[in-house]
Amino acid sequence: MTNMLQQLSGTCARALAAAASAILIAACGGTSSDVPEGDFVPPRAAWELVFEDNFDGNSLDTSKWNIELGDGCPDLCGWGNAEVQIYTPDNITVANGTLTIQGRQELDGTYTSARINTKGKFDFRYGRVEVRARLPVGQGVWPAIWMLHSDPSIYGVWPRSGEIDIMEAFNPGNGNNEVRSTTHYGLPTPPFNGTGSGFDLGVSPDMAFHVYEMEWEKDSIRFYVDGQHFQTQKSDQWYTYYPADEQTGLYNEFGAFRQGEEDAPFNQLFHLIINLAIGGNPVGNPDPGAFPQDLEIDYVRVYKCANSDPDTRLGCGRADLSAVVLKDNDGGPLEAADTAQPYTDALDLYTDGPETIELSVGADIASNSLQPETFGDPGATVVSEPLFSPPGSGGNIAWHVMVSGGNGGVALASEDLSNDQILDTGFNFSDNRKFGIGGDAVGEIAFRMRVDSLDPGAQLVFRLDSGNGDAGEIALPESEILIGQWKTYSVKFRHFRDNPLPGGNGVDFAAVLKPFVLEVRGGAAELLVDDIRATTACKVVSACGVDLKVRALPDLVVYDDAVDLVTWDVGINGADSGSNFANYGDPSDPNNKVNWREIPAPLDPARGNVLEVTFNDSSAFGVWFIQSTVPRDLSAYSEGAVEFDIKVLDYANNTAGMTMKIDCVFPCTSNDRPLGRIADGVWETVSVPVASLIATGLDVNQVNTGLVVFPTAQNQVGKQVFLLDNIRWVSTTTAPPLQQIDLPVTFDDLNTNYTMIDFEGQGTFLTTDPDDPSNQVAQTTKGVGAQTFAGTIVGTSEGFANPIPFTATEQALSLRVRPPAAGIPILLKIENADASATAEVQVNTTVANQWETLVFDFSSVGININTPYKRAILFFDFGNIGSDTTFLWDDLQLAAGGGMLQQIDLPVTFDDPNVNYVLTDFGGTVSALVNDPDPANAGNRVAQTVKSAGAATFAGTTLGSGTGFANPIPFTPTATRMSVRVWVPTPGIPVRLKVENADASVTSEVQVQTTVSNQWETLVFDFANAGIDTTATFVQAVIFFDFGNFGNDATYYWDDLQFGP
Repeated sequence: MTNMLQQLSGTCARALAAAASAILIAACGGTSSDVPEGDFVPPRAAWELVFEDNFDGNSLDTSKWNIELGDGCPDLCGWGNAEVQIYTPDNITVANGTLTIQGRQELDGTYTSARINTKGKFDFRYGRVEVRARLPVGQGVWPAIWMLHSDPSIYGVWPRSGEIDIMEAFNPGNGNNEVRSTTHYGLPTPPFNGTGSGFDLGVSPDMAFHVYEMEWEKDSIRFYVDGQHFQTQKSDQWYTYYPADEQTGLYNEFGAFRQGEEDAPFNQLFHLIINLAIGGNPVGNPDPGAFPQDLEIDYVRVYKCANSDPDTRLGCGRADLSAVVLKDNDGGPLEAADTAQPYTDALDLYTDGPETIELSVGADIASNSLQPETFGDPGATVVSEPLFSPPGSGGNIAWHVMVSGGNGGVALASEDLSNDQILDTGFNFSDNRKFGIGGDAVGEIAFRMRVDSLDPGAQLVFRLDSGNGDAGEIALPESEILIGQWKTYSVKFRHFRDNPLPGGNGVDFAAVLKPFVLEVRGGAAELLVDDIRATTACKVVSACGVDLKVRALPDLVVYDDAVDLVTWDVGINGADSGSNFANYGDPSDPNNKVNWREIPAPLDPARGNVLEVTFNDSSAFGVWFIQSTVPRDLSAYSEGAVEFDIKVLDYANNTAGMTMKIDCVFPCTSNDRPLGRIADGVWETVSVPVASLIATGLDVNQVNTGLVVFPTAQNQVGKQVFLLDNIRWVSTTTAPPLQQIDLPVTFDDLNTNYTMIDFEGQGTFLTTDPDDPSNQVAQTTKGVGAQTFAGTIVGTSEGFANPIPFTATEQALSLRVRPPAAGIPILLKIENADASATAEVQVNTTVANQWETLVFDFSSVGININTPYKRAILFFDFGNIGSDTTFLWDDLQLAAGGGMLQQIDLPVTFDDPNVNYVLTDFGGTVSALVNDPDPANAGNRVAQTVKSAGAATFAGTTLGSGTGFANPIPFTPTATRMSVRVWVPTPGIPVRLKVENADASVTSEVQVQTTVSNQWETLVFDFANAGIDTTATFVQAVIFFDFGNFGNDATYYWDDLQFGP
């Protein structure tokens, strides 16, 4: 290793924030930009090996590797992921050119494994990492080859300083052949899933060694498996946001938050880590029967791009332009959310004096003028000059404060707005303002301060105050205070939250009365303060903020005798499929689907003018709306409603009624809100809570339509006419708060919060049933590259309002699904509140592009009906990487009539609707129940099994779930045969049938070859030929098609598995 050490100048080493002993790929060397042009020809950039371990010895080379020990406690118990293993050196062996990390269960029931890293022995920036490895398999297995930052003093601890997962696999081989590559970065708030995607090896990861690679250069990270480039991440999609010292730019807890450079945090030194974790959040509890398991490493190599610019290391990499370039949060639970990098908000409190903060609502303006205050102990002297111009400052204004003779200080307090119609006294610094996750914020009060004098031992204490003793405070550490010089300081919302005043309830961040309080304690001080501001940051757009506290807003008028063109400057428009949905403003063109005019209200002169809207009789689909050019932030109306008066003069042939929605810059929308056949010949006031529109997709911070209304889709035949009046947004509503989701889930109750939480690349919103426009359903898309286990939590993380009402005779849930194809596996998982008890059932679809009801019988997996299951999670196309497939679903409920399907038993005919024909695939087969391929028997239902390309030689299908048949197979010494009808694509296909007892400790299997193709034949399996023990109790059967050969996407049909003849 000594030949790889590179000498660095102090300047370069500091620029790279590296320790003097670090081995740097990003060395200050290579071609210099200062070399003049001429005869000099710079050497060609090329990969140069700088670190290698082929594991040729008989022990780990500790000059290259550190061995980590323990369970992570006390600082990071469970290694931050609820892992169960203890790391020991005894789980590491080096022999025959291979490093083996073994995970195993010890005699006392504990699990042990190993983890090694190169920190301090090989730290590098930029380069190519190449690791050849064979992975372990099984439930609870989590092997990883990854990288962590080497110096958290730059951006802070994880995840701010970044993590690069070159390869990790969750439960590999357990119905899952995928490996993943991921980066972690950004805010230290949940969710922490990062940005990543998977690569399907096609076969079980333990069957062969594979080469896992990563190329890293400035602004780009690329991932490869066996030389195939499958993923790229770019610096415009990652970020770091951290508190920094204003002079050095390094992490400082009491520095103001700042955004890192564009390529931060992946512009610093990292080190390698290899480990085999057992259990943990991504994989669940381990299966003791799966262990021991070995992670085998053939070699580890790291290259630098030699003769390249050390600040970029560009010039050596290779890329497949078709490889997926990921976006922030791809593969994570926020993938479908409106996120930012990060979303930030700021509020100036003092700039050359206390601020007056204004809120505009249409033509109205409300304001809050901050008031400087003083306070102190009896006898204390407090001097407060909030408009002080320090000598030599060139007229700059600062707040001059002197305290002596006791504890005392100053504060900025909200103006008393008790009589204001719009604003309430105080400020709203709250977070988690949207449903779901990603709204946890990191906030601060930042300011510039010059401390001219401070008595020894005196403290500067800062407070955030909500009144009535509800406050939090933090003392600025003495080491942070700079005497005689201006410096930017920051005290964090977390500081205030973690240090509540005794006797109070802590800060109410939604009702801050004094956003800045400075107290001098234990001595005298003189200081200047300037540029006071509050900031906040979170992952989801508008889920946090630093705002004025709103009491009530005036109605935001859209139309009342006229369109409010100040807010809605585009005015009235129409669009239809005939115009290719191009907006048109001509109200009377007969060629348009939609016409409109302003008229005096018929028979109701007190109304003044109203809008008459006509949908002409044509085959086009149209919409009518009032729009603005600039999106409007209407978050102040989140607790209110969109209201309008409507009177339908002529419904023509419309039987479904009217629909409304609100748009927020295409494709953002609240989605259609069916209103039914309302206001038929009479005026009716419609009030739609904004919260319900937010719950179905509206981003209330960028609204660009005041109202969209139209006759419901597929009901626009015939000339239809309606009147509109008094269109407005109101800040309060008498509508009850949205109710927590509960069974049955129908998506039709406007008072229910139908928020869904998607994760790992699945996205869900509410839409209109294509077969029934009056019905609202959920649409879920499993995006390209989405995880095999991408899913959707039905409702928020709190789950259902009440536990699923399972009983001894009712243990099934049903779901209406409209899938894109037959044979797609859909997994339904149920959990209790803390996910300590779970159950899951998988059912395959049987139709394409039409509705069907799937029944998930949880009695088949032996649930405890006394467990309060409160959450349901749907996994579409479970076990497969996402390919942008879309599913519609509706009516999740306790199965009608109890829903208890009978346990599968011989003979298996697939024709009894009361039997639970669960087929459990493994190794790469995909099975479903379909119609008989013989046209003469099209009404007969049979099983279809596809042995996917690359499926394991032993891929097969188990009949039933884990409990097998209802009764044992009735083998006797003279009755040992079973038969099955099969339909295969070619003759000579080896078909194997295996029978097992309950715990698979006793098995027997027989193989028979087919003799015909594309027609039915009956195969007979005589287990006497396999020496079956007929005294054993066999309750399970497994069928294998083309046994012993890898899958090639061949399709097999089978039916009528029975005992005999």
